[in-house]
Amino acid sequence: MNVEFGRDVYSNDNHKVGEVAGVVVDSTTFKVTRLVIDGHRGGDRLIDIQRVTTDANGKITLDVDKAGADALPQYIRQQHVTPNRVADGPLIMPASGVGGPVIYDNPDTGAAFQGKDWVDPAPIDTFRLEIESNILESEVMLLKGTDVIASDYNKIGTMDEITSSHEGVISSLIARAGFLFSHDIEIPMSAVKSFGTGKVRLSITKDQAEAAKR
Repeated sequence: MNVEFGRDVYSNDNHKVGEVAGVVVDSTTFKVTRLVIDGHRGGDRLIDIQRVTTDANGKITLDVDKAGADALPQYIRQQHVTPNRVADGPLIMPASGVGGPVIYDNPDTGAAFQGKDWVDPAPIDTFRLEIESNILESEVMLLKGTDVIASDYNKIGTMDEITSSHEGVISSLIARAGFLFSHDIEIPMSAVKSFGTGKVRLSITKDQAEAAKR
């Protein structure tokens, strides 16, 4: 299967429902698991790759009608910073009779108050960044425009297309290189070192990749 990023996507009742924004890939097996559809209406949507077909002309069709395509789950990635828990300060009560206030320890804060600053209790947790996403930790998104970086740290180009086997395992990546006179470079998976957020890193140099122009 060839998946060209930016190509139109159709429902099974032949309505255009968006464009290919990218694919979700298992970073351990290099297998495509989902198609990412940009519907230009509030975010990318995801569909299992088994529900996607391409014909001899490269037309991409889903196994759902237009209403079903509109109802596909959107890609979610939300970050939350969990605030610190702060130890309770001591309880201050007015003393009866003559004298200053009496400070009682909160039993949850440990040993008896011994001249510590009770105005500004110390946090008992560090800040925690929590990320909610509906793709797995073992998965990465290869989106249109993802940078392809050679082993000599030169940028080769940006992701434009993938080819995969019948089992869905990626066999090669197509990078679009150049600006005024752009050209495609086909990169075999044997030359891919790793996938990351916004980057594909190669085990070959830019010159070696350029030698494999499509």
